[in-house]
Amino acid sequence: IIKEKPDVYLGQEFEDVGVTERIAETLSAHGYVSLRDIGAHEPFFNHSGLFIACRIPIQSASFHPFRPEDVSGVMKWCDRGVLAIDVKIENNQLVRFVNIHLNPGDEKDPISHASRL
Repeated sequence: IIKEKPDVYLGQEFEDVGVTERIAETLSAHGYVSLRDIGAHEPFFNHSGLFIACRIPIQSASFHPFRPEDVSGVMKWCDRGVLAIDVKIENNQLVRFVNIHLNPGDEKDPISHASRL
């Protein structure tokens, strides 16, 4: 990220809170604001694993978990979903970046899978 210097970076599988915190601190020294550890804050659940680093001022941010009926298998213990940010670019245009972590769950249920897409 530091080498390529993207304005916005969207990452997944940022599960280790300590490592993710160190990454966010390092990126902060390079002008990035990071969103991390968003999702469940229960002691028995995993958070979303979604991570966003942005050098453009973030106007708004939101997280929307998948509906419980769309989650199956081991993913029931993780708070998977969608993390979105809105940023303003040139000409005051608002742009939304969406980071989504699809739930692999049980693909034997095509209706549930299709509703996530």
